[in-house]
Amino acid sequence: ARMWFPCSDVLDVSYPLEVRVTLPAGNIAIASLPTIKAKESKGKARFTFKSLAGIDLPARALALAAGPFIKLNDPASQKVAHYCLPHIDAEQRLSFSTQYVSRSAAVLEQLIDTPLPCERYNQVFVAHPPMLVDSQPSMTIACSSLLYDPSVLDQSFEIIKRQVSALVGQWFGVNSLLRPEAWNDTWLLQGLCGHVTNLCMKKLHGNSPYLVHIREETHAVCTEDTLTTPALCSSAPAHPFEHTQELKVRKATLVMRLVEKRIGDANFKKVLAYLLSKTSRGPETISTKRFFKAVRKCSGQDMESVMAHWIYGRGCPLLTANFNVNRRRNLIEFAMRVSNEDLRAKAKQDQLTVRVHETEVTYDRTIKIEPDEFVVDEFPHQSRWRKRKSEREEERRGEDEVIVEIMDRNDTPLLWLRVDPEVTWIRKVDLTQSDYMWVFQLYKDRDVGAQLEAIEGLCKSMLNPVRDTKGMVPVASDYLQALAIRVLVATVQKEALYYRVRAKAAETLGAMTILDQDTGAAQRIAVPALLQAAREMCVDPETDLPYANNLSNLSNYFVRKAALEGLASAREALWTGVTVEVFQLLLLLLKHNDNSENEMSDGDYIATLLLALARATTDLPGEADKTNKQVSRRALLESARCKLLFFGCW
Repeated sequence: ARMWFPCSDVLDVSYPLEVRVTLPAGNIAIASLPTIKAKESKGKARFTFKSLAGIDLPARALALAAGPFIKLNDPASQKVAHYCLPHIDAEQRLSFSTQYVSRSAAVLEQLIDTPLPCERYNQVFVAHPPMLVDSQPSMTIACSSLLYDPSVLDQSFEIIKRQVSALVGQWFGVNSLLRPEAWNDTWLLQGLCGHVTNLCMKKLHGNSPYLVHIREETHAVCTEDTLTTPALCSSAPAHPFEHTQELKVRKATLVMRLVEKRIGDANFKKVLAYLLSKTSRGPETISTKRFFKAVRKCSGQDMESVMAHWIYGRGCPLLTANFNVNRRRNLIEFAMRVSNEDLRAKAKQDQLTVRVHETEVTYDRTIKIEPDEFVVDEFPHQSRWRKRKSEREEERRGEDEVIVEIMDRNDTPLLWLRVDPEVTWIRKVDLTQSDYMWVFQLYKDRDVGAQLEAIEGLCKSMLNPVRDTKGMVPVASDYLQALAIRVLVATVQKEALYYRVRAKAAETLGAMTILDQDTGAAQRIAVPALLQAAREMCVDPETDLPYANNLSNLSNYFVRKAALEGLASAREALWTGVTVEVFQLLLLLLKHNDNSENEMSDGDYIATLLLALARATTDLPGEADKTNKQVSRRALLESARCKLLFFGCW
């Protein structure tokens, strides 16, 4: 109504609510209120819902779902139930898709140290709801497209995360137990909800996916958050929908993580417990000022002044760093430029960490942020420069050939260096260091974020090269080109690494480009190596036909998809400038794909092949006809499969 009539649009106005629903017999009604009465008579099903005494709700928190639902009580928790509409394999899909809900609830109760704030939690899946997932008091309404069967691989992680986020929304959110006092405080609850969701996913799936997610979110926020973007918290008038934009939700989640990193995990749990202790008698509101007052009370630290830029300011800094090894003075001379002037002014009480990896020790160097644009520091080496021959031979024993080779090029104790390794700022880092240092970092650092940084740093000069202001083209040396290709191929083939690192290496191989100094023509130099690696993963050398699908190894499955997408993107970018063997390999894999001995669905793999083949198709004779033939064939097969599935079950 606010779009047509003037009205008071405030968050903290609540009412005692009562809802009465009458449905045809055989239907069920679920609402975001406690059920007072449910009976069926004379072909009618009647339900009465009413808010508890003293616990009022705003009108926007009223949610209702009605229909001939199939009900599934969670086998691991008596407080949780799931509902969905009848369809093919409905019970199997509902059971499999919701198997993590009760486990997630237990993890969240342990993290927050507060029980689930409702006697009964219902999760209802319906067709075409207004939102994909809508968390309301004591219930969540989600789209039935989120239900999947055990044969599906690709969507499971994201679907679990959405259900966990809806659970966290019972504690923190616009309509939850802890609510914002005003619209400009909504970032606070969104940040708490997003960060607690990430912590729960970290408990469920491990540290590596969590670190990759934080790195991706930081990069996305830095790219979109410019000097013209509205601040996270502002008193300026804004439409309520502006407070729920994706960028604000992402940034708020990262800001809440920064608060936790500075005050510590234990103190952050104390803050959450202190805030939720106020809700013992019912829902409570909270403002930004009161939140940071609670942080100061529980941790003894003033976080509002430290976080001022990311909350009240705009833009994210670019940290451009370089260093020099001073042999005469036995020092590392470090310099860094902080691009954002507003941040330098507001973050003068903050600091950054530089992590130094040397041959004998790894240590952190703390750098204080000053209002000046450039930050300079110098510190001595903590490892010996010269070692005995027997010690050098001992270091080389058992090492990879690449590491042994570059050890001879490194005549300093410094192996590699990282700026802000724990991601305690929302920032971009542009660090310059030698190629052998990037290789050391990729091979030796166990942090997946460091491995991804090393891949980007090693190939930085060969990704999207452009002419400089003088018309010159930056060209990497032949040695660096060969070293980068060799290292990335080995990374793709090393199954012990996290699959996202291997996939990143495959994507980078497809994107590595050099420009001709005279003509400026681009050349994808790593395509032959990536093509050979893809053939080894996908094609049997004896029969020259694709291996039968075996998707039990998820790591290899995702790496294979990344390699094929990298080949397709290379041919799409340079059209006929990339070997025709790329098209022939993709066509072979699609034409002779065999999933007969595999229990998992290959639907996403087929979709990847179809898209890759379309991108790799050029105007060379016969390519378009062959692609159209395979697309038509796959469309007919999918149509026949759907008809068999539908008519075979009904």
